[in-house]
Amino acid sequence: MPNVPTQPSTTTNQNDQSQPEHVTMYEAAVGILLIVIGILIVFALSAFNVKPVISGTLGAGIDVFAVLYIDAQFIERLVEPFSDSSTVNKDLLGSSEVINQAKNQMEDQQDMVNTYRNKITSLQTDHVGREFSPEAKQSLNQLQDSKKKSEDKVDSLNKKIDTETMRRVISFWGLTSLMGMVLVYFSVGIFSTIGLTVADLTLAGTTILHGHGLDAIITGVIVGAGTKPLHDLIGTLQKSSSSGNSGNSSN
Repeated sequence: MPNVPTQPSTTTNQNDQSQPEHVTMYEAAVGILLIVIGILIVFALSAFNVKPVISGTLGAGIDVFAVLYIDAQFIERLVEPFSDSSTVNKDLLGSSEVINQAKNQMEDQQDMVNTYRNKITSLQTDHVGREFSPEAKQSLNQLQDSKKKSEDKVDSLNKKIDTETMRRVISFWGLTSLMGMVLVYFSVGIFSTIGLTVADLTLAGTTILHGHGLDAIITGVIVGAGTKPLHDLIGTLQKSSSSGNSGNSSN
Protein backbone atom coordinates (compact mmCIF):
# COMPACT_ATOMS: atom_id res chain seq x y z
CA MET A 1 0.00 0.00 0.00
CA PRO A 2 1.55 3.34 -1.07
CA ASN A 3 2.62 5.77 1.58
CA VAL A 4 0.04 8.58 1.78
CA PRO A 5 1.59 11.94 2.85
CA THR A 6 0.29 13.46 6.04
CA GLN A 7 -1.69 16.67 5.65
CA PRO A 8 0.25 19.68 7.03
CA SER A 9 -1.54 21.60 9.75
CA THR A 10 -2.96 24.98 8.70
CA THR A 11 -4.97 27.72 10.32
CA THR A 12 -7.81 27.40 7.81
CA ASN A 13 -11.18 26.01 8.77
CA GLN A 14 -14.69 25.69 7.43
CA ASN A 15 -15.39 29.35 8.17
CA ASP A 16 -12.88 30.35 5.45
CA GLN A 17 -15.47 29.59 2.78
CA SER A 18 -17.75 32.39 4.00
CA GLN A 19 -14.98 34.75 5.10
CA PRO A 20 -14.30 36.61 1.81
CA GLU A 21 -17.86 37.93 1.40
CA HIS A 22 -18.17 39.19 4.99
CA VAL A 23 -14.67 40.65 5.20
CA THR A 24 -15.08 42.45 1.87
CA MET A 25 -18.30 44.09 3.04
CA TYR A 26 -16.67 45.06 6.32
CA GLU A 27 -13.60 46.43 4.59
CA ALA A 28 -15.64 48.49 2.13
CA ALA A 29 -17.46 50.00 5.10
CA VAL A 30 -14.16 50.96 6.76
CA GLY A 31 -12.87 52.65 3.60
CA ILE A 32 -16.12 54.54 3.05
CA LEU A 33 -16.23 55.55 6.72
CA LEU A 34 -12.75 57.06 6.49
CA ILE A 35 -13.76 59.04 3.39
CA VAL A 36 -16.91 60.28 5.13
CA ILE A 37 -14.79 61.41 8.08
CA GLY A 38 -12.56 63.31 5.66
CA ILE A 39 -15.58 64.99 4.08
CA LEU A 40 -16.92 65.99 7.52
CA ILE A 41 -13.55 67.48 8.44
CA VAL A 42 -13.56 69.56 5.25
CA PHE A 43 -17.12 70.72 5.97
CA ALA A 44 -16.05 71.75 9.46
CA LEU A 45 -13.01 73.66 8.15
CA SER A 46 -15.21 75.39 5.60
CA ALA A 47 -17.86 76.24 8.21
CA PHE A 48 -15.23 77.97 10.35
CA ASN A 49 -13.84 79.77 7.27
CA VAL A 50 -10.40 78.27 7.75
CA LYS A 51 -8.22 79.56 4.94
CA PRO A 52 -5.52 77.64 3.01
CA VAL A 53 -2.05 78.12 4.44
CA ILE A 54 -0.33 77.73 1.08
CA SER A 55 -0.88 80.44 -1.51
CA GLY A 56 1.06 82.61 -3.89
CA THR A 57 2.57 82.30 -7.35
CA LEU A 58 4.58 79.35 -8.58
CA GLY A 59 8.12 80.01 -9.70
CA ALA A 60 8.99 80.13 -13.37
CA GLY A 61 9.14 76.72 -15.00
CA ILE A 62 7.23 74.96 -12.20
CA ASP A 63 4.07 73.17 -13.32
CA VAL A 64 0.91 74.01 -11.39
CA PHE A 65 0.32 70.29 -10.88
CA ALA A 66 3.56 69.98 -8.91
CA VAL A 67 1.70 70.85 -5.70
CA LEU A 68 -0.62 67.86 -6.16
CA TYR A 69 2.36 65.59 -6.73
CA ILE A 70 3.94 66.88 -3.55
CA ASP A 71 0.69 66.15 -1.68
CA ALA A 72 0.49 62.61 -3.09
CA GLN A 73 4.14 61.88 -2.36
CA PHE A 74 3.83 63.25 1.17
CA ILE A 75 0.84 61.03 1.88
CA GLU A 76 2.59 57.94 0.47
CA ARG A 77 5.69 58.57 2.58
CA LEU A 78 3.54 59.18 5.65
CA VAL A 79 1.61 55.92 5.26
CA GLU A 80 4.53 53.64 4.35
CA PRO A 81 6.30 53.42 7.74
CA PHE A 82 3.31 52.14 9.69
CA SER A 83 1.34 50.36 6.97
CA ASP A 84 2.78 46.95 7.95
CA SER A 85 4.00 47.50 11.50
CA SER A 86 1.02 49.23 13.07
CA THR A 87 -1.06 47.03 15.38
CA VAL A 88 -4.19 48.94 14.35
CA ASN A 89 -4.19 47.90 10.70
CA LYS A 90 -4.05 44.18 11.55
CA ASP A 91 -7.68 44.28 12.61
CA LEU A 92 -8.94 47.39 10.85
CA LEU A 93 -6.93 47.99 7.68
CA GLY A 94 -5.72 44.49 6.84
CA SER A 95 -2.26 43.01 7.38
CA SER A 96 0.34 41.99 4.81
CA GLU A 97 1.55 39.42 7.37
CA VAL A 98 -1.76 37.57 7.06
CA ILE A 99 -1.45 37.66 3.26
CA ASN A 100 2.10 36.26 3.35
CA GLN A 101 1.12 33.49 5.77
CA ALA A 102 -1.82 32.50 3.56
CA LYS A 103 0.44 32.47 0.48
CA ASN A 104 2.93 30.17 2.23
CA GLN A 105 0.13 27.84 3.32
CA MET A 106 -1.29 27.84 -0.21
CA GLU A 107 2.12 26.90 -1.66
CA ASP A 108 2.36 24.00 0.82
CA GLN A 109 -1.11 22.79 -0.14
CA GLN A 110 -0.34 23.12 -3.85
CA ASP A 111 2.75 20.96 -3.31
CA MET A 112 0.52 18.39 -1.61
CA VAL A 113 -1.86 18.46 -4.61
CA ASN A 114 1.05 17.78 -6.97
CA THR A 115 2.31 14.97 -4.73
CA TYR A 116 -1.10 13.29 -4.64
CA ARG A 117 -1.51 13.76 -8.39
CA ASN A 118 1.84 12.09 -9.09
CA LYS A 119 1.04 9.17 -6.76
CA ILE A 120 -2.38 8.70 -8.41
CA THR A 121 -0.79 8.72 -11.87
CA SER A 122 1.87 6.24 -10.75
CA LEU A 123 -0.70 3.90 -9.21
CA GLN A 124 -2.91 4.03 -12.30
CA THR A 125 0.10 3.40 -14.56
CA ASP A 126 1.07 0.33 -12.51
CA HIS A 127 -2.42 -1.12 -13.05
CA VAL A 128 -2.77 -0.50 -16.78
CA GLY A 129 -4.26 -3.63 -18.33
CA ARG A 130 -5.10 -5.26 -15.01
CA GLU A 131 -7.73 -4.85 -12.36
CA PHE A 132 -7.13 -2.99 -9.11
CA SER A 133 -6.87 -5.15 -6.04
CA PRO A 134 -9.08 -4.09 -3.09
CA GLU A 135 -6.00 -2.68 -1.34
CA ALA A 136 -4.90 -0.74 -4.43
CA LYS A 137 -8.42 0.60 -4.98
CA GLN A 138 -8.57 1.73 -1.35
CA SER A 139 -5.21 3.48 -1.74
CA LEU A 140 -6.43 5.19 -4.93
CA ASN A 141 -9.60 6.42 -3.22
CA GLN A 142 -7.60 7.74 -0.28
CA LEU A 143 -5.21 9.58 -2.59
CA GLN A 144 -8.05 11.10 -4.62
CA ASP A 145 -9.85 12.16 -1.45
CA SER A 146 -6.69 13.74 -0.01
CA LYS A 147 -5.99 15.50 -3.31
CA LYS A 148 -9.53 16.95 -3.32
CA LYS A 149 -9.14 18.22 0.26
CA SER A 150 -5.86 19.93 -0.61
CA GLU A 151 -7.42 21.50 -3.71
CA ASP A 152 -10.29 22.82 -1.60
CA LYS A 153 -7.80 24.33 0.85
CA VAL A 154 -5.90 25.96 -2.02
CA ASP A 155 -9.14 27.56 -3.23
CA SER A 156 -10.03 28.68 0.30
CA LEU A 157 -6.59 30.20 0.91
CA ASN A 158 -6.67 31.92 -2.49
CA LYS A 159 -9.98 33.55 -1.54
CA LYS A 160 -8.49 34.59 1.79
CA ILE A 161 -5.53 36.22 0.02
CA ASP A 162 -7.82 38.09 -2.40
CA THR A 163 -10.04 39.23 0.47
CA GLU A 164 -7.20 40.45 2.68
CA THR A 165 -5.59 42.22 -0.27
CA MET A 166 -8.89 43.97 -1.01
CA ARG A 167 -9.13 44.93 2.66
CA ARG A 168 -5.83 46.74 2.45
CA VAL A 169 -6.57 48.39 -0.90
CA ILE A 170 -9.96 49.80 0.11
CA SER A 171 -9.06 50.85 3.64
CA PHE A 172 -5.76 52.48 2.74
CA TRP A 173 -7.49 54.28 -0.13
CA GLY A 174 -10.02 55.59 2.40
CA LEU A 175 -7.24 56.58 4.80
CA THR A 176 -5.13 58.34 2.17
CA SER A 177 -8.21 60.04 0.72
CA LEU A 178 -9.02 61.43 4.16
CA MET A 179 -5.45 62.70 4.48
CA GLY A 180 -5.58 64.04 0.92
CA MET A 181 -8.74 66.07 1.55
CA VAL A 182 -7.27 67.78 4.58
CA LEU A 183 -3.91 68.35 2.92
CA VAL A 184 -5.44 69.72 -0.27
CA TYR A 185 -7.78 71.98 1.70
CA PHE A 186 -4.76 73.78 3.12
CA SER A 187 -3.09 74.05 -0.29
CA VAL A 188 -4.68 73.91 -3.75
CA GLY A 189 -7.23 71.72 -5.50
CA ILE A 190 -7.13 70.26 -8.98
CA PHE A 191 -9.82 72.57 -10.34
CA SER A 192 -7.86 75.59 -9.18
CA THR A 193 -4.75 74.30 -10.93
CA ILE A 194 -6.52 74.20 -14.30
CA GLY A 195 -8.01 77.67 -13.84
CA LEU A 196 -11.57 76.72 -12.93
CA THR A 197 -13.57 78.28 -10.12
CA VAL A 198 -15.73 75.97 -8.05
CA ALA A 199 -18.97 77.59 -6.89
CA ASP A 200 -19.97 77.50 -3.23
CA LEU A 201 -22.45 74.82 -2.23
CA THR A 202 -25.52 76.57 -0.84
CA LEU A 203 -28.77 75.47 0.72
CA ALA A 204 -31.69 77.89 1.10
CA GLY A 205 -29.35 80.80 0.53
CA THR A 206 -26.87 79.58 3.16
CA THR A 207 -23.38 78.50 2.16
CA ILE A 208 -22.74 75.05 3.59
CA LEU A 209 -19.48 74.37 1.76
CA HIS A 210 -17.13 76.82 0.10
CA GLY A 211 -15.95 76.05 -3.42
CA HIS A 212 -12.41 75.41 -2.24
CA GLY A 213 -13.73 72.79 0.19
CA LEU A 214 -15.58 70.98 -2.61
CA ASP A 215 -12.41 71.13 -4.69
CA ALA A 216 -10.48 69.67 -1.75
CA ILE A 217 -12.90 66.74 -1.39
CA ILE A 218 -12.73 65.77 -5.06
CA THR A 219 -8.98 66.32 -5.32
CA GLY A 220 -8.34 64.51 -2.03
CA VAL A 221 -9.93 61.31 -3.35
CA ILE A 222 -7.79 61.56 -6.50
CA VAL A 223 -4.59 62.34 -4.61
CA GLY A 224 -5.38 59.58 -2.11
CA ALA A 225 -5.34 57.02 -4.92
CA GLY A 226 -1.61 57.66 -5.39
CA THR A 227 0.69 59.28 -7.89
CA LYS A 228 -0.03 56.92 -10.81
CA PRO A 229 -3.75 57.80 -11.21
CA LEU A 230 -2.87 61.43 -10.62
CA HIS A 231 -0.23 61.29 -13.36
CA ASP A 232 -2.71 59.74 -15.80
CA LEU A 233 -5.32 62.39 -15.03
CA ILE A 234 -2.86 65.25 -15.36
CA GLY A 235 -1.63 63.85 -18.68
CA THR A 236 -5.20 63.72 -19.98
CA LEU A 237 -5.93 67.29 -18.86
CA GLN A 238 -2.72 68.59 -20.37
CA LYS A 239 -3.42 66.86 -23.69
CA SER A 240 -6.92 68.34 -23.74
CA SER A 241 -5.50 71.77 -22.96
CA SER A 242 -2.90 71.48 -25.71
CA SER A 243 -5.53 70.37 -28.21
CA GLY A 244 -7.72 73.32 -27.27
CA ASN A 245 -4.88 75.78 -27.62
CA SER A 246 -3.88 74.31 -30.98
CA GLY A 247 -7.46 74.70 -32.19
CA ASN A 248 -7.58 78.31 -31.06
CA SER A 249 -4.24 79.05 -32.71
CA SER A 250 -5.40 77.62 -36.02
CA ASN A 251 -8.37 79.94 -35.94
